[in-house]
Amino acid sequence: MTTSTVTLKAVVFSGKTLSQTSLNLLVNNIQLSPHFSDVSISKIQQKSNKDPGFEFEIQAKIKR
Repeated sequence: MTTSTVTLKAVVFSGKTLSQTSLNLLVNNIQLSPHFSDVSISKIQQKSNKDPGFEFEIQAKIKR
């Protein structure tokens, strides 16, 4: 994860991962957190053949 953007109601995590397994683990951990709900992947994109991995954005609502 390289950045996170936080508002009063939601957070967006963005970054790059080298594998789908790593992304799945991150999403699962966010879903299991008592602080977030409605977790979704809003962007997943492979960079290029020369640059391995995926860029991603994960959105989640902040529980109150």
